[in-house]
Amino acid sequence: MLPRNTYGRGSCKWAGDARSGYTQRWVDKLLFPDNGPSADRLVPAWQHLKIGDRILDGPPDKHCAFVVDELEPSTHLVLHSREHLPPGWEQRFGASLDWTWSFVLGPLPDSRTRFIVRSRLRLEPLWVRGVYLGLVVPADFVMARQMMRGLKQRAERTTAQDLAALAQP
Repeated sequence: MLPRNTYGRGSCKWAGDARSGYTQRWVDKLLFPDNGPSADRLVPAWQHLKIGDRILDGPPDKHCAFVVDELEPSTHLVLHSREHLPPGWEQRFGASLDWTWSFVLGPLPDSRTRFIVRSRLRLEPLWVRGVYLGLVVPADFVMARQMMRGLKQRAERTTAQDLAALAQP
């Protein structure tokens, strides 16, 4: 849970770049060698998301991104992708993917905030679903835990001055 007084309702800023996912560098290098390191701080330039914005999840030539489907600042962010299949799987195997990834902030007592991450995935054909469930879901669990720990660390060290700087246009 995140302390509200540093990064909670009323002060949360959503990141506007997949590099803000805050996974550990060893995870990025192992699973996403083309990606640079995750941000180690809140980045003002990434704080101006709008519905319909594309958020790259790798180099532009990989054609892998999320689209902002819903955004309510300080409450929730919903990202959507149909692009996170291995290259060529759609053409060779008729594979398809429909993925939503949501991030929700909710108030708790004592000036704290609950941070909920939810992922929903629809995959076809059945064997592709099996590959993802067997390989991707366990890796995603590790990455999500790392992301949440990283966000908590950044939130706890974010100051009022940092938040004021983020509010600048």
